[in-house]
Amino acid sequence: MSVKGETRAERCTWSETLWKWIDAHEKELGIGRPYLDKDPPHVSPIDGKEYAEKRNAAKAHLAGPHVAPIDGKAHADKRKAAKAALAGRHIAPIDGKEHANKRSAAKRVSLD
Repeated sequence: MSVKGETRAERCTWSETLWKWIDAHEKELGIGRPYLDKDPPHVSPIDGKEYAEKRNAAKAHLAGPHVAPIDGKAHADKRKAAKAALAGRHIAPIDGKEHANKRSAAKRVSLD
């Protein structure tokens, strides 16, 4: 966004400085960035519908998914269920030699 700077990297740095300044002064300017990411970088009135909708959505997204605390019993029950589901599928560990043999066999097949 900025034209200040000789290289693209310098212009990006100045753009970041500009957006940080706008974020810090949005209340006194009456404008702000409705989208908190870089794309698309634009401003709108802070009392406008777009600003309110996008900022609230962005805050919810940045907060991450809500994870309810798991008590001890519920956690143990989930682990038991997961172990029971995996118990039916036996996955044998592959030692180094067996792994190398399988890889070389796979290479031979792909080369043929």
